[in-house]
Amino acid sequence: MMQFMRKNANSWLMWLIFGVITLVFILAFGPWVGGDLSGNAPFAAQVNGRVISTAQFQADYSNRFRTMQMFRKDYDIDDAKKENLKQQVLDSLIDRELLAQEAERNELTVTNKKVAKIIKERFFGPDTPFNREQYQRVVNGMYQTTESRFEDQVRREQMASEMEDLIRNAAQVSETELQAEFRNQNNKADLEILRIDPNYFKVPAPTADAISAWADKNTDAIQKHYETFSTRYNQPKKVRARHILVKAAESADAPTLTAAKSKIEAALKRVKTDKEDFAKVAKEVSDDGSAAKGGDLGLFGPGQMVKPFEDAAYALKVGEISDVVKTQFGFHIIKVEEIKEASTKKIEEVRTEIADELYKDSVKNDKANALAQDALKQLQAGAAMADLKIPDLYNKDAENAPDKPADPFAPRLENTGFFAKNARYIPKVGISEEVVKAAFELSTDAPLGTRAYEVNKRLFVIKLKQRTKPDMKLFDDEKGALRTSLSRQRQGEAVQNFVKALRENSKVQVNPSVVQYPNS
Repeated sequence: MMQFMRKNANSWLMWLIFGVITLVFILAFGPWVGGDLSGNAPFAAQVNGRVISTAQFQADYSNRFRTMQMFRKDYDIDDAKKENLKQQVLDSLIDRELLAQEAERNELTVTNKKVAKIIKERFFGPDTPFNREQYQRVVNGMYQTTESRFEDQVRREQMASEMEDLIRNAAQVSETELQAEFRNQNNKADLEILRIDPNYFKVPAPTADAISAWADKNTDAIQKHYETFSTRYNQPKKVRARHILVKAAESADAPTLTAAKSKIEAALKRVKTDKEDFAKVAKEVSDDGSAAKGGDLGLFGPGQMVKPFEDAAYALKVGEISDVVKTQFGFHIIKVEEIKEASTKKIEEVRTEIADELYKDSVKNDKANALAQDALKQLQAGAAMADLKIPDLYNKDAENAPDKPADPFAPRLENTGFFAKNARYIPKVGISEEVVKAAFELSTDAPLGTRAYEVNKRLFVIKLKQRTKPDMKLFDDEKGALRTSLSRQRQGEAVQNFVKALRENSKVQVNPSVVQYPNS
């Protein structure tokens, strides 16, 4: 992407790309994008008090989204939503910040000269001279931030990268580990599977008496469901506010801070003493992107604004205007226009609703288990998988089979294909250590699994189709490639475990709204 930008920095095509990026932001994030970034925009996350801006998150998400489109032609917002791409991007930003902070603790530094070199290489390549105007255009337009903030971001990215390299270089692979890995990779199984989805079964609407009786017998299950999905039933207090921002970076010099404070105090006089319309003054004075909307920030809840701003807004009553509030973005005046108090639905209020949902799930699960047991009995009696007597059974390998079943939840027969003993993911099944373990306990003499296995709320009956075992004579020929792949895996695990430990000992605050999609 950067190589392309280097070649087209002055062309109409570059501006067209900026337009496409903006469209991606609007589709993925809704109408609010980067305009409020340097003001009191909701942060994406805070890591030990350090902010990951919404701008940074949006830019990274947009880049990742375009990368996915390069490799998957029809990739769209619905795919990103299904795969939780926003959460993946936010997690990677948090991990990177944790590594950067660890680099600081270990006194790893990145010089200004190195930052300049990285930026020059990233934007213009090794042979094209640095062009400040083009650089500013991309940073301000595409990344929606200032040069100083972008350069600080690049510095921290490099610090995180160097910290990660230290961790990776410490991971070593022994000869014993190589041999064990060779055995695992070349010990493979191929399974025939019967997949049963409880959603295939239809449950008639239960009577009120049936639900009440079921609820009386399953109070613990209802309580657990209520606690697990508490956000459905407990909404925090939310505030709708307008604000006026006069920007002033935390690192600004004294004259700049004095000028900013004078400007915000003059605005405060206009809205408090002179009783001017707050929205009108916000449009005229505010440096924030919300100025065009009279400073309107919409409804926001806990954790969506930086703490000083949130505390000030939550302390106001409807119609009240705050004094000057200082945050990392500058000086603010806040006016609260609406308050939605916290609401809680007690378990007694939703008991019947929960009981109805759980009752239907239990009936479906009972029917799925009964079908699995019937299939096991037929297989134990000598029937082949393809000959199972099951209503609506779909087998794509059967003669004249349609391309897909009439009912997407119908029971179906499939083959996993070969997977290794050290695999986490089983094709057509999912991630299940239990099924992997069971598969490699099967043999040609005893090929049938002894029970149905639950994976992702579906049941699987398994039968061994084929097995391959390792030939140690080939070990020396494959050792070099194996060392490379295993070293890469061990290094990745080392970084993952290191970051996990950092997370457990850090204060990470996430803004849940940034990982939501429109209409989700």
